[in-house]
Amino acid sequence: TSDIVRLADPNLPLERTVAYELGYEHNLFDMFLFRTAAYYKDISDQSRLVRYTGYNSVPNYQVTTNNSYEDIRGFELTLTKNRGNWLQGFVNYTFMVSSSGYFGWTQYYQNPVDQRNFERSNPIQDKPIPRPYARANIDFFTPEEFGPDFSGFHPLGDVRVNLLATWNSGFYFTWVGGGSVPGVSN
Repeated sequence: TSDIVRLADPNLPLERTVAYELGYEHNLFDMFLFRTAAYYKDISDQSRLVRYTGYNSVPNYQVTTNNSYEDIRGFELTLTKNRGNWLQGFVNYTFMVSSSGYFGWTQYYQNPVDQRNFERSNPIQDKPIPRPYARANIDFFTPEEFGPDFSGFHPLGDVRVNLLATWNSGFYFTWVGGGSVPGVSN
């Protein structure tokens, strides 16, 4: 005998994403480009698996549903220098907040005690927690004919050094000694 472990639904609506961005760019001293932008993205009808579990785990199967969503919003600041001698590159700071969740539960138990325990320890929506990050890509270089000249050869000329840096805000978690405490998170 073979058990059914997963059911698909070919009639589910497709995932939908609606995104908005509003920005402003300004030339500074004919050397730098300053850019600021605010954005919002709404993602709906994302698919996810929902598990159904009977007494003693019989039956035990998953069904594809489209009950998941996500909202992403934030702003970014960027300063770019793409011309000139000695230094080029960009520096970026992005502040982003994301909320996600689903309608209904991701697990349904036939046993009401198991269902109540699951519902207590599995929230439907993740609370929005900001996760800012910054990036920089700086290119230092010397002109082709820089430094001493040895019969047309400039050993210090056309030397490039690139610095690629990133910074992320730390992630959030809850340590409660290996277990979980209902209602305690982050």
